[in-house]
Amino acid sequence: MPHAPDLAAVFEHLPTAHLLLDRDLVVAEVNRAYTALLDRTREELVGHPVFAVFPPDPANLDADGVHPLERSFRRALAGGTDVLPALQYDVLDPRTGQRHLRHWSIANVPLPGPDGTVQFVLQRIEDITDTVLERARSERVETELLVRGQEVEASRRAEQAAARTVAAQALVALQLTDASTHAEAQQVLREFARLVLDATSAAVTLLDEHPPGTAAGVVTAAGCTTLVQAPVVVDGIALGEYALGWEQPRELSEVDRGVVEAAAAQYGQTVVRLRARDVERLAAANALALAETLQRSLLPRPARLDGLAVTARYQAAALQARVGGDWYDGFSTADGTTTLTVGDVSGHDGKAAALMGQVRSLLRGIAYAVPADAGELLDILDDALFDLGVDALASAVLLTVHTGADGTRSVRWSNAGHPPPLVLLPDGSVDVLARDPELLLGCRTGTGRSVHEHPFPDGATLLLYTDGLVERRDRPVDDGIADLRARTAALAHLSPDELCDRLVAELARDAEDDVVLLLARAVPVGGPRLDELLPPTATAAARARHLVQESCRLAGIPDETADTATLLVSEAVTNAVVHGRGPVRLVLDVDADRVHLEVSDAAPAAPVRREIDLEAVGGRGLQLIDALASAWGVRADPPGKTVWLDVH
Repeated sequence: MPHAPDLAAVFEHLPTAHLLLDRDLVVAEVNRAYTALLDRTREELVGHPVFAVFPPDPANLDADGVHPLERSFRRALAGGTDVLPALQYDVLDPRTGQRHLRHWSIANVPLPGPDGTVQFVLQRIEDITDTVLERARSERVETELLVRGQEVEASRRAEQAAARTVAAQALVALQLTDASTHAEAQQVLREFARLVLDATSAAVTLLDEHPPGTAAGVVTAAGCTTLVQAPVVVDGIALGEYALGWEQPRELSEVDRGVVEAAAAQYGQTVVRLRARDVERLAAANALALAETLQRSLLPRPARLDGLAVTARYQAAALQARVGGDWYDGFSTADGTTTLTVGDVSGHDGKAAALMGQVRSLLRGIAYAVPADAGELLDILDDALFDLGVDALASAVLLTVHTGADGTRSVRWSNAGHPPPLVLLPDGSVDVLARDPELLLGCRTGTGRSVHEHPFPDGATLLLYTDGLVERRDRPVDDGIADLRARTAALAHLSPDELCDRLVAELARDAEDDVVLLLARAVPVGGPRLDELLPPTATAAARARHLVQESCRLAGIPDETADTATLLVSEAVTNAVVHGRGPVRLVLDVDADRVHLEVSDAAPAAPVRREIDLEAVGGRGLQLIDALASAWGVRADPPGKTVWLDVH
């Protein structure tokens, strides 16, 4: 039979702050989260009246000298749960005598004894100071923006009044030419009617959106007694209607009618132009989406490799195509050799992407099946490209990881005209694995490529990349590599995912070429690791919590770190189940002082922070992750995405 839960331990380890008061409002117990939140020790709180430990600000007492929080406690003692969604209660610092502004979300719950009478009050408290202050700041900014917007609107109207003398047809023609949307073009005609012809009301409608007569109906409903209409016709085809009117009777001259008809005709040409552009935009957007999907399908997430924490990023520079010839790969061969490769086929279009797919697949197949060193594998790839008629010219670096009889690891690599790999060592120094350059793939050497070796101790990180990360028109490649080396050393303390994101963000912001960055950090072989698929059901979060708790226990992770990791994996898995698609993949790596979690699902949309609703039950998942994780981020893992986070 399972043992009954230790309720005292449960109370102590609750992630939210809780306080227990007796009927005299004396502190009976607090949990760890409460002492941390209020910066007090348990001894400073337990056994003391709560308002003696946290005296209220006299300025916030009511006419009877009672604070709203005390009244809330009394209501709970009377038997009713009392919630204070947002309460200002400034905390007195006993060391300085100064009060610190704090806002709280509080729930006071009665706890009856065996006889049914309330014996204690359980308080749940959450610090919402930052939220309240940010909301107040946002309201001030919105007010300022409203005032500025009103000022801008007043200025715009004054400028339009001064432009009434401009010739009517010239005005409408110029403004319609500048219109970039149908709504803008219709607004031009409405403004034209008001400013040039002093109309009280005007309406423009398209027949594929509204039935005939809609425009005239709008003007008539506005109380106009004089009405004029003009059809919007292009090449004999009626596209819409233009109507304007005046509240007072008005005699319209032939010139006025001619101006209205000319404006309607010009608007018709604008409709044709905008519809043609809409079709082009839709086609371009579909092409971009298809190209990006193709590119990411060619660059899937690297396989899980024992002894390595691997992550990769791809960034396209050619916005017109969204595809290119850069690639990365990581896999284990048939004999168990860990293999990493990065390369670049010349070009930034669909052809380059197709050739890249062929080269990458050939290299993967050759390396998997043929037990040879890195240089021989590249030579075999060269021969295969020639014999199979693959007309590709590419740079590449191929690297394998080896473990000696004494357990030490090293990397062996061969380089075909590619930028040199970097090794970030555990002490924070960075080695550049530069050797004499050798010929590109596609240029058969006939002499055999060189193989080099370098130590790869636990904690070291390999960086493989393409030239888009380091090459710019205004500086030599060597300067770019030196910059990458310096930034890597400066960011050596980061996890692989965080280091990858930072390097791409800082060095590839103005990249003129596609960028690939592959990082592989050496971790103890066979160390605590978990990779499991969870069903997209309500049980997934509970299963994830159990797996993390058990893994942390076996690895000797401190309780506080394990509790934080358990809470965060629950939030991330729940978010994937509720908002994602398909099974949820949970990956867990545990080091001596770090828990690395990855939660993946098949939905590509990244999670979005929602504004905190103080009275809502949920909606705080990303806020918790942002507040408690040492580092976290989201990466694209086709067909979906991965949320990763580190807890120290």
